[in-house]
Amino acid sequence: MADCNETKNNNHCQLKQFQRNNYFYGKLMTVRDFEDEQAYMNDKRYLLNRTLHGAGIVCGFTDIAVYEEGGEVKIKFNKDGLAIDNCGREVVVPSGISKKICNKNQTKGVTVTDLGNNKYYLYIKRKDCYAEMVAAASSASGCEEKCCPNRIVEDFVVYVSDNPPTSLSCDDVKDSSNIGDCHEGNSDGVFIGSIMNLNFNSEEKLRTYIPRSILLSKRLECHIDDQNNPHKLKHSQLLEVLGIDPTRDDTVRDKHVSDADAKRWNSAIYTVNGKEPDNKGDFKILAGENITIKEGMHEVTISAESTAGYYLEYPEGVLTLKKGESVGIEHNFNRYPVVDVYEYVEERGNFVGTRDDVTNMAEITGRNTDEVAAEVEARPVHEIASTARARIRNNATLSSNLATLNRTAALRETPLTLSPIASVIADNRFADVADGLIVVNKLVYLKKVTGARGIAVEVRQLNRNRVWIRNNSGRTLRLKIILTA
Repeated sequence: MADCNETKNNNHCQLKQFQRNNYFYGKLMTVRDFEDEQAYMNDKRYLLNRTLHGAGIVCGFTDIAVYEEGGEVKIKFNKDGLAIDNCGREVVVPSGISKKICNKNQTKGVTVTDLGNNKYYLYIKRKDCYAEMVAAASSASGCEEKCCPNRIVEDFVVYVSDNPPTSLSCDDVKDSSNIGDCHEGNSDGVFIGSIMNLNFNSEEKLRTYIPRSILLSKRLECHIDDQNNPHKLKHSQLLEVLGIDPTRDDTVRDKHVSDADAKRWNSAIYTVNGKEPDNKGDFKILAGENITIKEGMHEVTISAESTAGYYLEYPEGVLTLKKGESVGIEHNFNRYPVVDVYEYVEERGNFVGTRDDVTNMAEITGRNTDEVAAEVEARPVHEIASTARARIRNNATLSSNLATLNRTAALRETPLTLSPIASVIADNRFADVADGLIVVNKLVYLKKVTGARGIAVEVRQLNRNRVWIRNNSGRTLRLKIILTA
């Protein structure tokens, strides 16, 4: 394509307030209105391009030739390409198109003499041009004929520079120095390669690419998971890329623990999910185990996840909180859950209860009912009555028969007391519950403390996915926490 007249600069690279047409019946539409209509949509797209994607090569630019013709140095794109310049504008290059290479100011073409034996860097930039001149429908004078461009071609220019391309350094990314401020565009083009003695070099390592999000995520996945990839990032290298220094005391740890402090975390994680580190010193917790650990100044946060919407119990069942200690529990319900906090109570004595007591103790301790029954020496209440030679009446209440047993069994170290479950049915007739009654010498049960008087346990919903619990009582509490979706 021959040289064309460049359109006026619309300041695409600068942030500005956007304006769009307001339509109403009878509105007189002028050239300015139609120009603003196009500029609004284009400039919005350019803004998103440069701020969300940046400048670089999207695809193509794989087969490029440089040659001399008519004293000028030209470039031919044998295959098509797509790039986004620093203003966010798309640079579309059809296959087979040729362009002269301009100087840095993009005012004239360069010759072989201009280049000499030096190495130069090639940049491509969008250049909108007027085209297709046609007669204007109206002019200031009816006898005067005037022509105006009928089209705007989204063309481009290729120019040389002795400055190599620049890119963000790892320090810039870690320090977030290029993230906080809004990115202002500039007139620089997109680097496509270098030229020396009419030899083109794509300089792949210096190019900046804009990959599709699917491609980007797949690349990361391949680097991390491919065991046979010689370029695979080691765990320590991956932490470095992500800006995590495993040698310092970070306030946050994720599911993987580095070699530097694996020993420090060994006992903490082992008590939660019974895992030991692998031969690299990393703890890998599989999906479904639903446990993560984060270290804070005065608390350890254990994250429990559920996708089925069922209630969640604190991992390992029981949590010990000393006076003044707190714990943060995270979940993935994504809404405020119903939280109940129970005190885990162990009492020794002689308790009259029901078989449900043994079942509940087995559930709390995570053991089977036979083991629990043997440990607490669960015996039927009829056996106790027979040993004590006490006459218990079927038409009396449980409370009345309990009094009889205590009067008769004078040799017992402690009197018989009712368990929490048995207390609920104490007023029932003995005949109705006798077959289900047992006597145990150790009782394990849960005592609800959420909202209870006398036990200062504070519960706060910090946000939709985090609950904070603090023990303000004057003693150590063993708690069981249940989050209900």
